[in-house]
Amino acid sequence: MKKFFLVTVAYLLTLNSHAQDDSQTKIKHTFSIDGSVCVTTDGKSAYYNMGGAQLKFDFNHKVAVTLTLLPSLGVGKVKVLKDNYYKDEIRATPVLGIGPQIFIRKLILSFPFYYRADKKIWIATAGIGYKIQFSKAK
Repeated sequence: MKKFFLVTVAYLLTLNSHAQDDSQTKIKHTFSIDGSVCVTTDGKSAYYNMGGAQLKFDFNHKVAVTLTLLPSLGVGKVKVLKDNYYKDEIRATPVLGIGPQIFIRKLILSFPFYYRADKKIWIATAGIGYKIQFSKAK
């Protein structure tokens, strides 16, 4: 056990000495904040999306494809029971969507899906958006 420990420590020390030899090269650090705002529709309702958690596949700095969770605000007509009959009202409800987004520079093509628990269906939507980005390189 002592031999294994000594060999491991010696190996780690040699890795550390090699890492210090490469300190001559400058390392560039980048700090960035990304966000997005999109508007999508299914033809009956509108959804205002604010960017959420995403898996991003960046092909170059101009085009990227993501699988995104989109916290949204859905605005549309809802049937409400009032005075023993149903009436259509326009309501805004918070909803979480999931779907692909295509980033082309600052333009976003968004295709999220939303689940309607009251009807037990998935709603497919499509829309466009804008990428908000702040980055600073050191």
